[in-house]
Amino acid sequence: MPIFGGSSDSEDERTMHQMTKFFSRQRSIHSIFGGGKFADILLWREPKIAATLAMGVSVFWFLMEVVEYNFITLICHASMTSMLLFFIWSTASDFLNWERPIIPEVVLDESSFKELARSFHDRFNRMLSKLLDIACGRDPPLFFLVRC
Repeated sequence: MPIFGGSSDSEDERTMHQMTKFFSRQRSIHSIFGGGKFADILLWREPKIAATLAMGVSVFWFLMEVVEYNFITLICHASMTSMLLFFIWSTASDFLNWERPIIPEVVLDESSFKELARSFHDRFNRMLSKLLDIACGRDPPLFFLVRC
């Protein structure tokens, strides 16, 4: 019998059980993350992919925050480097009897190209008219938001 009276061991066990039940899980963490490939990567069940992703994000963070590299500059340098690599590969393939790089060719027929150009033209004109409205003060909330 307890010295302080009032409560019994079974009540203490029930309150402890309720406290621990709060922290116990009905589902596994893998199923909470949705199961599948995403959960496998997050839980490091696929260590090569998870390590590659962590290293890639770390390098990207290092370039953006520490080195203060701009995203547009990064995209431009990556595209110039890839063009240079494709040029060297296609030139060296003639001398070394390698297979030339296969770059898919995108072919648009005239009607789809006209439709694409018209769609781009319409969106571009709407964007310019919106910018003109903001600059002239016809859209006061956005005008003051841009000015501040």
